[in-house]
Amino acid sequence: MLVGFVLSMGFSTWIFVLDVLSAHSSATPIPWPTGGDTCVFPTLPPRAYVLWIPILVFEAFLCALVVIRGIKTFKSEISQYSRMTAILNVMVRDSVIIFIALGITYLACLVVWLKEANSTIEIPSGFTVAMSCVLGYRVLLNAREAAARKKATLTLTRTTDIEMSIVTVRE
Repeated sequence: MLVGFVLSMGFSTWIFVLDVLSAHSSATPIPWPTGGDTCVFPTLPPRAYVLWIPILVFEAFLCALVVIRGIKTFKSEISQYSRMTAILNVMVRDSVIIFIALGITYLACLVVWLKEANSTIEIPSGFTVAMSCVLGYRVLLNAREAAARKKATLTLTRTTDIEMSIVTVRE
């Protein structure tokens, strides 16, 4: 996984350095009565959209790893009532949902960078950063909730067993 991450980020960085950083922005006068200047986003090379491909491939790789691990766990002899299984269920479910959401977002960025004017390419880029952060935190919160819920269920079951044994002793 670490090798895949390094390769993905290395390729994306290489594309970014070659294409995006080589472009230079400039200030253009505004023809308004008040005047002034505005920054114009530079024209990017036609292959700049390739920046999104390694990121999308790495997300697909991560989703495949989680699904494979989930299938192996569900086929094994691990108890259905264990805390680990509850957390893994949440992780597999959320990883697939995240892959779909981020995949659509990354594909939208790829299409915008491929087809649209240079003035609009910044719009989906900021959204992808926010989306990946929010969805990543949601996975952590959902896994924590599943662990806490399973722990509460196990505690309740153990308490009930103890109370029943006390009642049995009194008879």
